[in-house]
Amino acid sequence: MSKNYDLCEPLRAIADVIGRERALLLAGKIIRWEAAKGKSIGRRGWVYVPKTHTENSVLAGLVDPDDLAALVAALGGELMQITAPMAPIRRLRDARIEELCNDGEPAALIAWKMNMSTRQVRNVLHAALPADAH
Repeated sequence: MSKNYDLCEPLRAIADVIGRERALLLAGKIIRWEAAKGKSIGRRGWVYVPKTHTENSVLAGLVDPDDLAALVAALGGELMQITAPMAPIRRLRDARIEELCNDGEPAALIAWKMNMSTRQVRNVLHAALPADAH
């Protein structure tokens, strides 16, 4: 079973070819590259996987040659929209909120540190409670 269920479909396809960690790194590079060109607000980006292995493609500058060859073989000719993978980021954020709460920090201070509202922090903490504690 794939551990990539929390990724968008194009990113999941890339992760199935080159691995989850490298796919996430590639997504970050694509999104930063699009944002630097002024074409995106930093949450999504487009990448074309060439049909043949070419050194002058945008993708060639973002991945190593072995990964490029694997992507061309599996996904050649596809234009993919990559969106920022928010689910893994939210899990890390929620774990940090729980950790701060367990250390005795008040919800208002956690909210300030995480740039969230107090209500959002309380919702995260409520969702983290065991099912019988609700």
